[in-house]
Amino acid sequence: MSTVETKPGEIFDTHNQTILIVDDEPANLAVVVDYLASYGFQIKVARTGESGLELAQQTQPDLILLDVMLPGIDGLETCRRLQADERTRDIPVIFMTIMTRVEDKVKGFEAGGVDYITKPFQYEEILARVTTHLRQRWLTRSLQAQNEQLQQAQAALRQANEVLELRVAERTTALTAERNLLRTLIDNLPDLIYVKNTESRFVLLNTPHMQHLGVANLDDVVGKTDFDFYPPDLAQKFYADEQALIRFNQPLLNKEEPNRTRDTSTRRWMLTTKVPLRDAQEQVIGLVGISRDITERKHLEEQLRQAQKMECVGRLSGGVAHDFNNLLTAIGGYTELVRDALTPTHPAYPDLETIHSATQRAKILVRQLLTFARQQPLAPQVLNLNELILNLDKLLRRLISEHIELVTLPFAGLGYVQADPNQIEQVVVNLAVNARDAMPTGGVLTIETANVTLDDDYAHQHANVSPGPYVLLAVSDTGIGMSPEVQARLFEPFFTTKEVGQGTGLGLATCYSIVKQHGGHIWIYSEVGQGTTVKIYLPRLTDNTIRQPAAEERAAILPRGEETVLLVEDEGAVRHFVGRVLRRLGYTVLEATNGEEALQVAAEYEGMIHLLLTDMVMPQMGGKVLADRLQPRQPGLKVLFVSGYTDSGIVHQGVLEAGIAFLQKPFSPEQLARKVREVLEAR
Repeated sequence: MSTVETKPGEIFDTHNQTILIVDDEPANLAVVVDYLASYGFQIKVARTGESGLELAQQTQPDLILLDVMLPGIDGLETCRRLQADERTRDIPVIFMTIMTRVEDKVKGFEAGGVDYITKPFQYEEILARVTTHLRQRWLTRSLQAQNEQLQQAQAALRQANEVLELRVAERTTALTAERNLLRTLIDNLPDLIYVKNTESRFVLLNTPHMQHLGVANLDDVVGKTDFDFYPPDLAQKFYADEQALIRFNQPLLNKEEPNRTRDTSTRRWMLTTKVPLRDAQEQVIGLVGISRDITERKHLEEQLRQAQKMECVGRLSGGVAHDFNNLLTAIGGYTELVRDALTPTHPAYPDLETIHSATQRAKILVRQLLTFARQQPLAPQVLNLNELILNLDKLLRRLISEHIELVTLPFAGLGYVQADPNQIEQVVVNLAVNARDAMPTGGVLTIETANVTLDDDYAHQHANVSPGPYVLLAVSDTGIGMSPEVQARLFEPFFTTKEVGQGTGLGLATCYSIVKQHGGHIWIYSEVGQGTTVKIYLPRLTDNTIRQPAAEERAAILPRGEETVLLVEDEGAVRHFVGRVLRRLGYTVLEATNGEEALQVAAEYEGMIHLLLTDMVMPQMGGKVLADRLQPRQPGLKVLFVSGYTDSGIVHQGVLEAGIAFLQKPFSPEQLARKVREVLEAR
């Protein structure tokens, strides 16, 4: 974590911010260091006042946390010496101490401290205090830099005014040359620079500003106001701000504001700085303005906020899906056991079929939630997306209406990607269904691929994009398109424009999560009435290892065995279901509800245990720890992990670690039987 939200809508970057902590208590020091380091701060540590002074002089930290009670010179004297040294006097010092008397705090502030924290303290308080003072220091420096720039601009504009006055009075070649030089300087700055009189009428503009207003000559704008170029609401706002600046002699106006000329519908965001312009007698004669286009920065901030919001919702979805998986494992498993024990003519058989069908639909919904939360483990393979799309052709044609034309444009020589084919197929199907719904009266659905390279400019304009080679998968339709308001919420889970009962709102959210989990990027381009294009970029492999698919026919009879299985599951319904299935298949089953009980059962069992089948997350002891403790005691013991979610030690960034056997809940009796046999027979 390298950012802290200091106030709504403002993100303070903690990266490269260095904090020096001077404290002689190791336990207290370690906790504070770890806590602040977790937020991205660079931490330096000293145990005495003398070493703190030396380290501060050497490293020039951004802030110092200083204990009052120190061996040698105490914190108060240390702070006085810091304040007396030109190299360290500007570094803010926050005292940390157990002394709570008012006179102690007064001494701390008299010594030069900016804040005073008493022990024991809340670590959130430390973070808040540290962030506040670092942000104040950063803002002060920024304001000083801006003031220097503004003073330079004022000096340059005063020089320009002098040049213009002399040019009118003397008309000399030398003064004309100076004016041209100054004009060249401001005309080659990218910012919009302008001078206005006390009535907010333009007196001077640089070339970028004239281009922004759509005028070719300075004479076309001098004497006019913002009402001649901007919509009335914006012009009125600009005028009110400027008149307050001029009439009330305000020293500075610095704000972010929208900007849109009358002749364009595109809204830009500008960081505008305006200062009063004074004559030799310090009388206000107008104002100087500088506006910088920060639209790109605002877009990146919005993308960052969206990514953070998606991450929070994803965690919530993953937790809900985990609980449902346990329930669905028991419901679906017992339904199949009862259904298989009955004949199709039994009165309860249709009801069991209905329950089974509903369970399958629930499994699909939970799988979508896990995929959205990026907790659905990937089984990546080296893929050629052309082959995947061609294999989906028949399925896609059945999904879309007959009055929609499907066009596939595979790129010759398409590069390979490392991806889970089932997940990518789900993305294509979801996008095809959305495209179909966007063309109720017919149209064209186009799926195309290409090799692309995203350069530094593209990465700079899109958050969390790394430049490099990618494979593009684009899905386009000629449908009704989407408004900007709808596009802004497309990837939100459960957001849908369809009627109630027509969609879950997880389609695009799932696509987003799948693409992100593969290290890719997804962007949507749409206009109302002009259709929609969804572009997906997946990292392209440089080593084109051709995938060798292996497909085996499933046997009609479930595999059986005679081995001993230690079953560890804290959810009673799931444990009884799994035990019942395994005993039917011939296995000897030992049951335990948690890790400690499993160790006891294994110690008391005199025979050989061939397989540990354990849930990952259990009270007292998790499955991974249980396996690590049990395997040395049971030579040759195989391990099969099961879980309702995969945010655990056996999964790294959503991909199963090599050599790990894992069965995702919910699972059917057939899936359980085959996975158990597969693990037992593996070498």
